[in-house]
Amino acid sequence: MHKLFSFLLIVFILFGFTQLSFSQENTGAVTKKTYYSNGSLKTLGSYLNGKLNGIYIEYYPNGKLWKVWNYAGGKEQGKSDWYFENGKLSIEWTYKDGVKNGVSKWYYETGELWSVQNYVNGKLEGITHTYYKTGQLQGDWNYVNGELEGVSKTYFKNGQVEVSKSFKDGMRNGPSTVYYDNGAVSLESNFKNDKLEGEVKIFDLAGNLRVLDNYTNGQLVHRVKYSNMGKLQAVEKTERTYYSNGTLKTEIHYKDSVKDSYARYFYDNGFLKEEWNYKHDTLQGRSFSYYDDGILKSSMDFINGVQIGITRNYFEDGSLKSEVNYSNNKKNGLELTYYNSGGLRSEFNNLNGAANGDYKTFYKNGLLESEADYSNGKITGKKKFYYKYGALKKIEGYWDGKLDGYVRTYFESGQLKKEDYYTNGKLVSTKEYNESGRLVSSSGY
Repeated sequence: MHKLFSFLLIVFILFGFTQLSFSQENTGAVTKKTYYSNGSLKTLGSYLNGKLNGIYIEYYPNGKLWKVWNYAGGKEQGKSDWYFENGKLSIEWTYKDGVKNGVSKWYYETGELWSVQNYVNGKLEGITHTYYKTGQLQGDWNYVNGELEGVSKTYFKNGQVEVSKSFKDGMRNGPSTVYYDNGAVSLESNFKNDKLEGEVKIFDLAGNLRVLDNYTNGQLVHRVKYSNMGKLQAVEKTERTYYSNGTLKTEIHYKDSVKDSYARYFYDNGFLKEEWNYKHDTLQGRSFSYYDDGILKSSMDFINGVQIGITRNYFEDGSLKSEVNYSNNKKNGLELTYYNSGGLRSEFNNLNGAANGDYKTFYKNGLLESEADYSNGKITGKKKFYYKYGALKKIEGYWDGKLDGYVRTYFESGQLKKEDYYTNGKLVSTKEYNESGRLVSSSGY
């Protein structure tokens, strides 16, 4: 009897009287359960006439408690609690007729209070407070009708203001100030519709102005830097030009009247065309070019204005087209080209900008297509061609980059098909054969 009473008490606490009497069940009160694919309980809720009524519980797939809701007539009502998987309380919500109303509290996963909010008719209203794990106030955020409005502040742990921001209709508008933890001003700025507008001043700990920026519509147009003694150090500005349709054409940053940082060039459709990185009017670091749809076309590296390292070029679909080693502004070292399917197309070395040494090309199936030897960009000796499945197709003779000597072409069977003779790049004679090896034509020049 005692066990039965305990069981009925637990059921009463979880689901109310609607689950206890046959007369109430007959009026439409039921308990429903859903399960995860692994068989563990997912939800458990009490329904009255097809609507949630009473406590509704959700579980993590591992069986841990996740959310506990209170419902009345199918709408959230009163307090609802959410939990982390470790069992700690995550969020406390307060509802009225299915809409958030009243105080809501958020917690860190380790259990400390993180935020206290207030809702009116489903929208944030008044000041939202946030806290450090150690309990000190971290921020005050002022809401009106669900939007940030007026001044909101964040704080250092020592209680000093860290940042003060002004909002109107949820957007940053008006002055914004950043402070050091001793209360001294670090930065002063002004926003208009979420974008920096006008002067931005940056100060050191001693209160000296170190940087004076000027912004228009969120874009930096001018910068002046000062030493800690107030002496002018540098003047920076960004110059922009536009196409007749209003889209940005060029954007170049200058420091003391020379290119410094970035120089960007755009297509008239708005996509970036080229981006070059400068330091003191000299190319430095990695630069890029793009196709007119925004796909990367090439990337290259510079040190002190000299192209070095691997330059990579790409097809319009974004796949790698070639990799070229550079030093001293010239191709030096291995160069690889690729089919847009990804297979290797050619492989050779360069010396001072010209092909040098073995030069090989490949079919899409990966088999050798041709091989030759280059010296200072010119073929020397024999160049061999192969059929797609490996049989010898042609042998050419070269001297100083010009055809010289015999050029022999073969059937796939290996039988001689044609024999030409060149001197200093000019054809002297030719012979053609059928697949049986019989001479079918001959001519001399």
